[in-house]
Amino acid sequence: MQQTGRNTLDALKAGGIQLGAELLSSLEYYADLVSLRGKTLNLVSASDVTRILDRHVFDSLTALPLVVWEDCDVVDIGSGAGFPGIPLAITQPSARFLLVERTRKRVAFLMQATRELGLSNTIAVWADAETLALKRGAFADTVTIRAVTSTNEALALAAPLLKPTGVVILWQTADQYEREPTPIGWTAKWQAVLSLDSIERGIRVCHRTVSDSAE
Repeated sequence: MQQTGRNTLDALKAGGIQLGAELLSSLEYYADLVSLRGKTLNLVSASDVTRILDRHVFDSLTALPLVVWEDCDVVDIGSGAGFPGIPLAITQPSARFLLVERTRKRVAFLMQATRELGLSNTIAVWADAETLALKRGAFADTVTIRAVTSTNEALALAAPLLKPTGVVILWQTADQYEREPTPIGWTAKWQAVLSLDSIERGIRVCHRTVSDSAE
């Protein structure tokens, strides 16, 4: 069973994230589910199987202090194993999460995980972002994308799903943030986050510009 170390808890607390025993238990149980099915479904790399909590679960939670989550609709595009959607859903029960994944086997895992975790605020769908946007339109207060993709592509996928006043949260390396400027029509802030390995990471928090939102 994967367990949370004291150093990790102290680091999360320093970043403004405090987790009670019940939440930690749920997050650790979820990490075990990912570890158990990780290899067969290619959910995480082989090198990450033993460090799912630090590398993926707690990295997902670094977005908690950046936006208001209460009573909002969140779309997690390219959810994969459920990062960041499931960890966020565990800690934010008043928000509604839609996990969007194109691989059917991974969607089956997401459904199993949300069921076993008792996440009544979370639904997993087998779809791509473009098809979902055609069906649902712009309904999301927040769109999260932690999957590896370019900034332009990520914002193009998120835009049709996002309310005019919504926010897009992109997990990126510092190098990617420096290499890829925020496209026209968007503004962004960079928030460096705690990294438990040697890679400098952060979150690009993106909003539409006023002129773009008014169109």
